[in-house]
Amino acid sequence: MQRAVLLSVVLVVAAAAPFVGTATAATQEQVTLDVKVVNEAGDPVSGATVNATWDGGSASETTTSSGRTLIDVPQGEDIELTIQDDTYVRNFPKIVTNAEAQDVTIEVAEKGSAALTFTEEGDTAVRNATVFIRSGQRVVVSGQTNANGRFSSGTIEQGDYTLIFRKDGYYRNETSLSVPGGVIRSYEMRQGSVNLEFRVSDDHFDDPRPISDAAVTLEGTGTQRTTNGRVTFTVPVNTQQEVDITKEGYQTVERTVTVGESSQTVRATTQRTPELNLTADSTRVLVGNRVGVSVLNAYDEPVNGATISLDGETLGQTGTNGQFRFRVEQTGNLTLVAQSGSLSSEEVVVRGLEVDEATPTPTATPTATATATPAEETPTATPAVGLPGFTPVAGVLGLLLAALLLRRRD
Repeated sequence: MQRAVLLSVVLVVAAAAPFVGTATAATQEQVTLDVKVVNEAGDPVSGATVNATWDGGSASETTTSSGRTLIDVPQGEDIELTIQDDTYVRNFPKIVTNAEAQDVTIEVAEKGSAALTFTEEGDTAVRNATVFIRSGQRVVVSGQTNANGRFSSGTIEQGDYTLIFRKDGYYRNETSLSVPGGVIRSYEMRQGSVNLEFRVSDDHFDDPRPISDAAVTLEGTGTQRTTNGRVTFTVPVNTQQEVDITKEGYQTVERTVTVGESSQTVRATTQRTPELNLTADSTRVLVGNRVGVSVLNAYDEPVNGATISLDGETLGQTGTNGQFRFRVEQTGNLTLVAQSGSLSSEEVVVRGLEVDEATPTPTATPTATATATPAEETPTATPAVGLPGFTPVAGVLGLLLAALLLRRRD
């Protein structure tokens, strides 16, 4: 029985052996970096701690009297090497890419520092000013001044640097900074302002046209209106200005303008808010007759290819003149809409009429009531000579008739 158990254990171990071997083979291969740390004079630096870091791991070793140490790192990794020492420092890490077994030299410099103070008009501290200490084109350290206008570089290499400090509303300064050890320096900053002119125009036209009475608003400054498309503000130097330009019937312009230390002109363009305007030749049309509609854009220009719909059904499209004609086939209110792209017009209602609806009913004229004219006094006339009851005309006719009868008797 004991032999059977022992045999089972042996079999289990034997079966697991290939997997153990596979796991070991999958472990990333290590390579050795032969690191040497030297100062600016090329002398070895002993007792310095060399820290190596890579994605997912790290290692540290200390240099010997020869300034050398060996560090094992994963092959093919990018390795970052930094130095810790009581006397020396390095501003930037040493980078080893795609690590292989190799010699690496790390140059270090003696430690230094800079304590800087920034004021205006002599004694007023400038808080929240941005400070850069740069070596060549690389920024060694940066930050902002505290409530007392002070900024500390921390530990950096002794040497020569470029110092840059700035703040919104203040002139930018750039000067040299020498750090032979621990240095203390003070600097003065000046506020300033410049003119910022806006020219606002409508670029719908080949030759953009100035837009008058547009409201130009600078956040934190105020609003002014353009005259012949122009308006000018006075703004602090070295600032970012948030600008809104608005006018009724036009699209709003939003811009961020970077202001430097000299006056500048900002050209802004916009166009009318897109729209379709649909009109009909007549809104009352006899059934069977045609009616024309016109489609214009926001500039009162004809819209070619606008789709005309009647009660939701497409009738056709406008031509180059922006017009379309159709026959009214039914009575009642007909709702027309024009559409071009994503734009739709307001509804226009045309009423179809039968002939009898279109002919107005005559209005009855009231029968006039005769009004008696008051009798006027008749003046007394002298009786005419002649037969009683005959007027002078009747008398003449009678004489002519008598003469005719006498002739016939003869």
